[in-house]
Amino acid sequence: MDSFLMRSSLAKITAVGKVSLINEKQALRFTIKPEINAGSASLLYMAINPVIGLSTLAAQWLFREPLTDSLTTFYDITGSWAAPEINSVKRRTALPYIESSVLN
Repeated sequence: MDSFLMRSSLAKITAVGKVSLINEKQALRFTIKPEINAGSASLLYMAINPVIGLSTLAAQWLFREPLTDSLTTFYDITGSWAAPEINSVKRRTALPYIESSVLN
C-alpha cells in the first residue's frame, strides 16, 4: 500500500506505510486532521446579527489552519491484524525505517 486517503465532513484521514496481505501484518502511520468549518453557522448569524456573523467568519478565516494543525493527531499501527499495536505519536516525526522482517 502506498497511501490511503479518506475524507469526511469531520476529518481527513491518511495512512502511509506497508501491508502484507499474505502474513496479515502492517506497519502504518495514520494522520487524522479535523475539518473545522463554521461557514454555514456564520451565514446564519449574519442573517440574525451582521456583526456577529462577520466576526465569526473572520475568526474562522484567521484561526482555521492553526487550530487544524494543533488538533491533528498521528498514530503508528504495527504488528499482526489479530493483535495490532497502536501507538500515539506526539508530533510529526519521520516514519521509522520499516524492515522487511516486520512484515514476515
